[in-house]
Amino acid sequence: MSEEDTDYKNKWSYRLIMWCLPLIKYLQKNPVGRCLFGWYLWCSMIVSARDEKKRLMLMPFYSLVVFENGRKMKAYKLAEEMLSLAPKYVDGDTDSHAIHYGNLLLGIRSLDSGDIVEANKRLISSGKVSGSFRLDTIGPEFGLASGLYKKGETKSVLKYLKRCRTFWKSGRPLLDYWIQLINAGVEIDFSADLKRYRRE
Repeated sequence: MSEEDTDYKNKWSYRLIMWCLPLIKYLQKNPVGRCLFGWYLWCSMIVSARDEKKRLMLMPFYSLVVFENGRKMKAYKLAEEMLSLAPKYVDGDTDSHAIHYGNLLLGIRSLDSGDIVEANKRLISSGKVSGSFRLDTIGPEFGLASGLYKKGETKSVLKYLKRCRTFWKSGRPLLDYWIQLINAGVEIDFSADLKRYRRE
């Protein structure tokens, strides 16, 4: 099998995994679902341990699941590793996800520890990506943006939302709506608005 064929299969298997994230999050509400997917991801990371690029492709997905299962320190360690590896694999999907989710996770760590300045820097850095299959369609994450917004950090949140407009084109109506409300000083609920938007 040629290197090109291998890259093609890796990219599409990666895209399939990233598309499954919403389903994974739903099933995680069930203890059995959390156990099964945790086992699956652990096995996948072990199998891909010798393939650095494949491991990096799985890391954003794995780190989110680990974080949502309460293993924050493990997720932060993965985020640091993602960011260190991202410059080596600049292909759109791989580096964009590593940079986006890696910075968001470390930004959440900074926010939780009270380092607002660093959290703001991480939020803005997470938006400095070229886009990817999942980010262009399903969209970016807004957990850190929401947390900083509640702290009154509207400047960095606005920068993040404007940066997201460059790759999440289908989500521009929602992003523009948020930008307009923030500029007008109107309180917004990122989570509720996002859920409503994705149902429409």
